Amino acid sequence: MMNHDSPVLAAQECATELHGLLCANAKAIGLAERVCGKEARPAYIEWMAKQCKAGRVWIFMDDGMIVGMMVIEPQRPTNIAYIVSRRTGLGPRLIEHAQAIASGVLVAEPRNDKSRLMLESCGFLATGKTSADGFPYYSWVPQGLSKKKGGDRDLRAELERATKLQVVDDYNNEIDRLRGIYRHSVTVAAPPHHRSSCYAYALGLSQHPDYLRIAKTGVPGLAVISGPFMRHLRAIGVLAHRGGRALKPGAVILYSKGRGQVTHAGVILADGSVESQWGPAEIHRHGLWEVPASYGDHYSVVARPDAAQVLASLERWVASPYLYDQG
Repeated sequence: MMNHDSPVLAAQECATELHGLLCANAKAIGLAERVCGKEARPAYIEWMAKQCKAGRVWIFMDDGMIVGMMVIEPQRPTNIAYIVSRRTGLGPRLIEHAQAIASGVLVAEPRNDKSRLMLESCGFLATGKTSADGFPYYSWVPQGLSKKKGGDRDLRAELERATKLQVVDDYNNEIDRLRGIYRHSVTVAAPPHHRSSCYAYALGLSQHPDYLRIAKTGVPGLAVISGPFMRHLRAIGVLAHRGGRALKPGAVILYSKGRGQVTHAGVILADGSVESQWGPAEIHRHGLWEVPASYGDHYSVVARPDAAQVLASLERWVASPYLYDQG
């Protein structure tokens, strides 16, 4: 085999040599003794062959010998399971390769100070969490990930699941746990505003006395300002697309699914982050795409309309037979 300046995928026939490289570094990487035991050896070599076949093992070669290896497990977030080498400097190059091909967050579990320092030099940060074996978890988030269209879909799916939790402490603990993995910026800024919705909050009306008066006429438990009403405001020109997609402080951001289905709204803060009420829950501060998956993958920005104009439209909307038309 020829030498390579960059890591290459390992072939299945490399499994025995790869297993030997792991076992040669067993103590340093905290490898369980059974992995290298005579009885279990065939099973672990077979496991390694499967990882090679699946394209999860990257190696460096030197004069026909494997001098460095990395196993990447495709779970979400992607886990760097093993990094071992026989040459100084290969570890960081393997990590940099993992970062170059990553489509999302990477996590790793350094089991010695050398590995920890290596990860930190490559931009990994401690999550504050530990594995079942007591070793710290480190994570790395691609630069700009939070602003690309749709954001990190794994994080958004996790946030979606978190919003289904009914106990406040369970929810807060889950947000903290996810922060350790994804390095998200989501924080709970304030308790819920009753008789409100994300739309009323974004429009600055959730505590307005006239809004609260109108809200009392609605069906109990159903927010008066809803997605259909927001679409109505668009149709009559109250929510004009003057803001385009520029994230201007004080403007209203409208999240949507296909064909303009408005699903969520928030207000843009001075630092470019968003403040919004998630459903009937607390007020959150978060990055542009650090929102539950159900809010969709599109957004537009509009100037916050005049409150009196919105309230006048709401009075007419409440009196109409189409108030609860969800179409």
